[in-house]
Amino acid sequence: MRYVIVIMCGALFLVWDVFYNHGNAIGTTVTEVHRVVRMVTG
Repeated sequence: MRYVIVIMCGALFLVWDVFYNHGNAIGTTVTEVHRVVRMVTG
């Protein structure tokens, strides 16, 4: 049951970000992860 709740929270966050925030949170997260990976790997 816990996994269902976690998955639903993730899905609701994605729906909110895409429809109301125009994907800004996802875009920022992907950019930051890419930057950190590039910094760590050299």
